[in-house]
Amino acid sequence: MKPVGFFVASEAPKSDNTFVYILSHESREKAKDNWARFQADAEWKDIRQRSEAAGPIVAKAETIFVNPTDFSPLK
Repeated sequence: MKPVGFFVASEAPKSDNTFVYILSHESREKAKDNWARFQADAEWKDIRQRSEAAGPIVAKAETIFVNPTDFSPLK
């Protein structure tokens, strides 16, 4: 996984609880493999357990695959 950017909403009410991040993967298949390996990682499991001690952090997570447009600087 290659981080492209991390963002928070700039206006309430979403600014209170919305975090958006963009990751780059070589392919959709590689993305699935990367996430499976990440979720199975012992260090991540420990960090998640400690960070969610007072309750779950993620109420809703959404995955969207996107492609850059012809005029995108990321192309």
